[in-house]
Amino acid sequence: MSTLSQWQLRAAFAARLSEMYGREVPAYTTLVDVSREVNEDVLRARGADATRLGSIGRVTAERHGAIRVGTPRELGQVARIFGALGMHPVGFYDLREAAASAVPVISTAFRPVDGEELARNPFRVFTSMLTPADPRFFDAELRSRLEAFLADRELFPPSCSRWPTVPPPSGSCPGRRPSGSCTSPCGHSSCPPSRSTRAGTRPWSGSPPWPRTSAVCAAPTSTTSPRASSTSTSCTGA
Repeated sequence: MSTLSQWQLRAAFAARLSEMYGREVPAYTTLVDVSREVNEDVLRARGADATRLGSIGRVTAERHGAIRVGTPRELGQVARIFGALGMHPVGFYDLREAAASAVPVISTAFRPVDGEELARNPFRVFTSMLTPADPRFFDAELRSRLEAFLADRELFPPSCSRWPTVPPPSGSCPGRRPSGSCTSPCGHSSCPPSRSTRAGTRPWSGSPPWPRTSAVCAAPTSTTSPRASSTSTSCTGA
């Protein structure tokens, strides 16, 4: 049976997000195409010197998306999915404390943490969680309405909650394409998340609902020349 490595799953996930966003905002696809053409021009003009800081594929690869969830439970669900793609929570951002534009969310970024995995595919997803219990932003009535709405919705079908929690020793999944139901990101019911964080499975109470790490949350960047372009962001909302 063929298998898909986590970086391949991650690359496919990023590509599907890009396609979806390009359908919603056609100018995004134009931007991706222009970025690729600029980088190809630089590579032709400068040869090997153009890749001294990183391969043209890594520079051009789409590397950033953003989602928003409403509860620690939902955050835990997306953490399991990202864990299956080799993406782990890095950094903690309390955007309620932003002086100029405070908003009622806390955030982290899910991305690879291993250097080799970053080199293969650096895609990350900046993930924000709403904090309706914060009285600075919501009065009691609005908080009650928000919490009732969030408690009643399901972002993922129940099959997602039945994923195994022990990672496969190979760090890869059987190579079957995703089906319509939520089994795993690769469409295989026995593919668990690797190094799953189980983030967000407990109430948030002043500290991040995911493990802290010492790494700084930033998409890896490299440029081949002042004209070389990193492909812009692709976003999806949860």
